[in-house]
Amino acid sequence: MFFYSFLIVLLSVNEINFMITHSRNLFRNPRFLICIGLIVYFVYMIVYYWAFGISRFGRSEISDSILFLVAYVNALANIIYAIAFLLIPAPQKFTLE
Repeated sequence: MFFYSFLIVLLSVNEINFMITHSRNLFRNPRFLICIGLIVYFVYMIVYYWAFGISRFGRSEISDSILFLVAYVNALANIIYAIAFLLIPAPQKFTLE
């Protein structure tokens, strides 16, 4: 799962770099917000897997607090996805001339 999360983060960063050079208004772009949500969630999951591995060897306050924040990071990512969903433009009506 660690490598899967790392790959998703790398692909999202690559897409954001492309959008920075080819787009004007990034914060109104749903793809940009979806990539930001993916980066936030999966970077946290990388840290979470690390903290979970550390907590198996012994209890520490830092790993306990990292493991506790899963629901909050998930909620933040879902809010970012909801904003991106609301910014998707309505499809244009097709007319054949």
